[in-house]
Amino acid sequence: MKKLFLITIILLLLLVFVGCKKNSPTEPQPTKPPGYQEDIPWASLADSPWPMYRADPQNTGRSKSIGPLGILNWNIDTVQTACGVAISNDSSIYTVITNYPSSISGLVKYGLDGKLEWCHQFFIYFGTNSSSPLIDNEGTVYVSSPDEKKLYAIKRDGSLKWELNIGTQIFQTGINIGKDGTIYAIGLKDWHSWILYAIDRSGYVKWEANDLEIAGDEYNSMSFSPDGNVLYIPCPSNTHSIIAFDVNTKTVLWKFGKARPVLHSTPLIDCKGNIYLFSKDSTDTPTFYSLKSDGTVRWKYKIDFVSDMDSYNMFTMDKEGNLYLDVGRIISLDYDGQLRWSYDDPVNIESPLVCDSEGNIYCIGAKSNRISLKISKGGNLIYEIEYPSNNTFSVFSPAFGFGQIFIPGYKNNILTSYK
Repeated sequence: MKKLFLITIILLLLLVFVGCKKNSPTEPQPTKPPGYQEDIPWASLADSPWPMYRADPQNTGRSKSIGPLGILNWNIDTVQTACGVAISNDSSIYTVITNYPSSISGLVKYGLDGKLEWCHQFFIYFGTNSSSPLIDNEGTVYVSSPDEKKLYAIKRDGSLKWELNIGTQIFQTGINIGKDGTIYAIGLKDWHSWILYAIDRSGYVKWEANDLEIAGDEYNSMSFSPDGNVLYIPCPSNTHSIIAFDVNTKTVLWKFGKARPVLHSTPLIDCKGNIYLFSKDSTDTPTFYSLKSDGTVRWKYKIDFVSDMDSYNMFTMDKEGNLYLDVGRIISLDYDGQLRWSYDDPVNIESPLVCDSEGNIYCIGAKSNRISLKISKGGNLIYEIEYPSNNTFSVFSPAFGFGQIFIPGYKNNILTSYK
């Protein structure tokens, strides 16, 4: 009996030793790729699958979850979306619809089943774009009404928190939020100048910046540095590509580029503070750049555009730091700017690119009809599905959430979900 007891004790000690060794912090950890993208904490933003346009303040267009299989879940063919989609942590889908063909317009909330839960009405004229909904950590949804020249803050039950008569049209698709909860939006003062606004959570303008070489045109947005101190803002197409604006000192730190060749493209920022954008080199050749945070060139990749450079498409970056761009065909660059692959099937891409946690890319394209595409991070076609509307293209970014991808149409009266 004593012998059995002794053997039992020895076995228990061995199990404890093996378990401790297995979990020892001194054990070698799996090596991460050089460009691995750590999550950037952003406490002011809702902890949800897709709380704002392009998913995060850095404009990555990257989901933290695996994307859908490509089965049509539902589509709503009676709404005219005016912006992108945001998804809350309680499975709600927010977007803005216009007054055509529906009799209502304003911010709408749908459930995951596609059923309308409520509409906070305000006037959005057919053909006008609003900012995409942005959800903060209290569940408040911020959205603009360009025709009314207002910014709204709507509670999660659809009631009004506040409305701000800002006096300018905000139709920039992607407004942004600072780490302290300040909302940043660009309004059109007249046809020649734009104003950058900083708005607090109570609905008051903290400050505004005039006479900046910036643009808040439709379909684009602006991006934050990982520390939340610098906004990278697109410029008018005939000046520079972007400016770096310090939101604390309210000063321009630097400007980059001769022009913005892809009119509606927006800078993407990685977790190390590197900036990615389209611009032109000294010979006016369209070029894709990676910049360091001080505005100096990290690397560049010359682009042979085979489509109209006035593109609505935005690029995306996966978790390993690989980039996916639409340049008339989809190409992938690695973290050091080297070409990984080119997807040469002749598809006219008609939406921004987004990717899931595995690096799969999703978008809407056109051949003889509209199609929904999923391409692997290795450049192989996973599926090509006929899109349920062939009316016109989808220029707003798809959004991921709860095993689905939501695609807002543009002037084609459709909001679609795939699972």
